[in-house]
Amino acid sequence: MKKRYIWQKRWLRRHSIFSDRRRLRFEAAAAARRQGTRRLKVFIETQQGRRQAWAANRTPMPENFCLESNYDECIERLRKLRLSLNQSARQMRRYSGAGQNKRARVASFLDFSTIKRCTPATALVLAAEYDRARSLLPSGGIRLINLDNWRIDLVEMLDEIGFFDLLQIPRPQTSSEKRSDISVVRFQTGSTFGNTEAGSLMKTLATMIVTADHADALDDPTTLAARLRLYSALVEACENARRHAYPAAAAVDPAVRRWWMTGAVHQAEKRLTLVVYDQGVTIPASLPGWLGYSWIERALRLLSLAPLQEGDPSRDGLILRLAMNSPRSSTGLDHRGKGFPAFKQVIKECERGKLRIVSRHGEFIYEKGRRPFGRQLESPLEGTLVEWDLWL
Repeated sequence: MKKRYIWQKRWLRRHSIFSDRRRLRFEAAAAARRQGTRRLKVFIETQQGRRQAWAANRTPMPENFCLESNYDECIERLRKLRLSLNQSARQMRRYSGAGQNKRARVASFLDFSTIKRCTPATALVLAAEYDRARSLLPSGGIRLINLDNWRIDLVEMLDEIGFFDLLQIPRPQTSSEKRSDISVVRFQTGSTFGNTEAGSLMKTLATMIVTADHADALDDPTTLAARLRLYSALVEACENARRHAYPAAAAVDPAVRRWWMTGAVHQAEKRLTLVVYDQGVTIPASLPGWLGYSWIERALRLLSLAPLQEGDPSRDGLILRLAMNSPRSSTGLDHRGKGFPAFKQVIKECERGKLRIVSRHGEFIYEKGRRPFGRQLESPLEGTLVEWDLWL
């Protein structure tokens, strides 16, 4: 028998390994065909342009993409979205040197074409997730899949809020005629409330309040005074939301120590919606370091409840409601307003209004003329969402 050289043995061993890998791939493909599954052809939109890819799995987004009426399902999808954004960015970096016609593989994707209804608040949270990923991964690896299949009204809302400009991806070509009667303001973001972005936002807010009225409404001194009080209350409430989001000792990446804010005008209903969102430590987590927390501890004792342990989310709904009823400012200064009750003061300045706050496992709802309502949420929101609906 002819003796084999070492290099021949190595070649045969490698060839055997490669043959086994090919066999396993063929067997996996055959099993997938027997189960009736197949790869999906998708189109990826990035800053570099469009490319074709193949996806193994597709997860539909909720038809009702609303964090109020469909909270649990939306939160579960947003959590998947955050994981997917990080994964897709890594994949795009991997294929960044390939040609535009190079076919890539996508393990799974969230299908936005199934969204039939989206509220301004949920659109802001969605834009904030992409803005967060863009800040942490500035390589331009964020991508959108099957953008041409998204519903026109969803594209309109995301375009108005600044979603496509944020990602530097052209919006799909649609009719120039607006389908929705809701006008959404481009979102603003910043790390403090004394910067240029916040000043621009406040000017936009003042314009929204004015344009929601009839043309001659502000000629009435009483109406003008009410609008000025409303504007001042909103500025104070937004400053409170920003101040409590990121304490100095919070373990939060500096790149995401930001707030996001947008607004919408429903002309037919003469309704103004204002939304503030952050991805900070949440209100229940920050309360133990608040100067007014002793008032909440006394309230818990009156309710015969034990003090909360640090990091315990089991009573977030109750704690949030107590915080909103606290009479003390967090700064201890008379000129700093009324702390958390400033959120409710906005509602009092309107003919009709509703305040909704979601933070960690807690939800608080205050509607003019009704008792305040607080409840415990099963799925947590990673941050704080404050939403006002104001009928002027």
